[in-house]
Amino acid sequence: ELRKAACCNLSESFETNASVDVSYSDAATGAKQIKLLGLSGTYVQMLTENIPNLRGLSSAYGMGYIPGPWMESIQISKGAGSVANGYEALTGQINVEFKKPEKTKPFFLNVFADDEGRVEANIVTNTKLSNKWKYMLMLNCSNRSMKFDNNDDGFLDQPLLQSYNMYNRFLYHSGKNFEGQIGVKTLYE
Repeated sequence: ELRKAACCNLSESFETNASVDVSYSDAATGAKQIKLLGLSGTYVQMLTENIPNLRGLSSAYGMGYIPGPWMESIQISKGAGSVANGYEALTGQINVEFKKPEKTKPFFLNVFADDEGRVEANIVTNTKLSNKWKYMLMLNCSNRSMKFDNNDDGFLDQPLLQSYNMYNRFLYHSGKNFEGQIGVKTLYE
């Protein structure tokens, strides 16, 4: 599904999926909500790498902060979910897996621009620091600075946006005994 839709973030990747409906909950700010089995909001549990995420305020805007080139896969389970990942999933769970340092090409560049003034750039890079440590850096810059009011109602058709998103990821693997990872995400909007 990710290859079918040229998506820029998680919320746009569901536009071709019939079982998950993403709609604007607030058109003025661009906040979106997921609807699964007819219910939305807190009834759908959002996970990133099987860790509960996108809760509270981030549930409205968080899907826009996960760029498409960062995602390896999306798993959708309908109905009541397993309590292993939390008790919140009444209508289902959506899990997003990010790209892994050991399975990704050393350098990836993606640039997107459209006729409404949206420009977006993504860089995914990784390197092997030693036999046990691997490092991955994912960057996303998004800009929408052109003002559009096609229907002349005095309101912008798209909100203005300037966003910088970064994810540093370190993976430690010592053979069969121990493995772990450390990640740091930063966002400026």
